[in-house]
Amino acid sequence: MQLGIFELLAIAFALGLIAFWIWMLVDCATRETPGNPKFGWLIFIALAGIVGAPLYFLLRKLPRKARH
Repeated sequence: MQLGIFELLAIAFALGLIAFWIWMLVDCATRETPGNPKFGWLIFIALAGIVGAPLYFLLRKLPRKARH
């Protein structure tokens, strides 16, 4: 069975989304201060997946990066 270009691009995109999701989970687990917000963000990212990871990136990671 041979995959077409569309299928290969879809697989690459899906793998990129999974990598981004894992990156945001690890970032939250290692860089957020301990407590309820950290636990809440971890649960949100884990359960919301495609929506949770970009929201965490935009609402927490970018502002934190801008402060430094």
